[in-house]
This record gives sequence, structure tokens and C-alpha cells, in this order.
Amino acid sequence: MQEKINQPTDTDPINGAISSRYDIQDAGRHSEDIQEIITKVPSWILRWGIVIWGMILVIGIAISAIIHYPDTIKAPIKFQSAPKETYGLIAIREDNFTKVKTGQQVTIGLQIYPAEDYGQLRGTIAYIPDQPNERGVFIVQVKLDSTHLKQPIKLKNWMTGNAEIITQDITILQRITHNLVKGVNKN
Repeated sequence: MQEKINQPTDTDPINGAISSRYDIQDAGRHSEDIQEIITKVPSWILRWGIVIWGMILVIGIAISAIIHYPDTIKAPIKFQSAPKETYGLIAIREDNFTKVKTGQQVTIGLQIYPAEDYGQLRGTIAYIPDQPNERGVFIVQVKLDSTHLKQPIKLKNWMTGNAEIITQDITILQRITHNLVKGVNKN
């Protein structure tokens, strides 16, 4: 027994409308037109896409020229009391010695005084010895500045903390261009 396939008729409102609009001979032409629409990117999208990417690039460069990303040396710090003031002592290893210079800024986090509650103690490198001690480290002296603290603190000799010496304060853009120039000069 043969099954009867539904053929569209003029009285069939859905199938009749579709078959009368699209002949089988037009199917190839329509597929080429559709392919052109699908594959061709409109010129306004290209234009605005290039403009948006250019704006993102300019904003990225501007932000990288503003944001600082300094080179730092991290080391533990101890405190020493003198008759007039308390100063910090940082042990600097031999490989970092050439990076440290008098007058560089130091940020100090004290273990007993949380930075969230008291702030960070600041200081400057005041003295760098010419010779290392018997363990081969240089004991650098830091002049402390407690004016930036949220609450006053009293430093004692037994207190310790972590110090960050800012050896080079540069922006992200300067860092990138320095590395690019250094890479080009090596080749």
C-alpha cells in the first residue's frame, strides 16, 4: 500500500502560500543571496569595531602611564632605640645591595600593630654600611616617620615587622617600554 504524501493545494493556507512564493528554480538564487548576507560583514561594523579597539588601546596606554608599579625589596625589620629616636634595621642580602640607596622610601608593616587599624609606618634609608657583617648581610638603617599612622604607636626594641624598600618607582608603561628597549638592544 502506498502512502499518500501531502501535496500543497491552493486551498491549503500555509503550504499553499509557501509554495506559491518560492519556486524550486528560485531556491539556488536565494541561497546565494543569503550566503552573501551571512558571509559579508557590514562596513559599519568594521569601522566601529576598529574605532572601539583603538579607543580601548588608547585608554589602556593612558591607564598604564598613570598606575605606578614600583620595584621593591622585601626584608624583615627590627627596631633599635637611641636616646633621641627609634630607628629600624633591615638586613639586606648581597644580591640586593646595589639596588639600595640612601634616601629611598621604605614602607613598614608591624606584626603587633595591624596595618588595617594603625596604618603602615614609613621611613627613609638613612645609612648603608660599606661592609657586610659576619653573616654576609648589610644592616641598613631606616629613619622612621610615624606621621602617616592612623593611631599613635610606641615602638620597642623587641618588635619586628616586614619592610618594603622602593628601589625604583616607575609606571607600568615605563616598565613595558624599558623591557621592550632592553629586548631590542639584546638582539
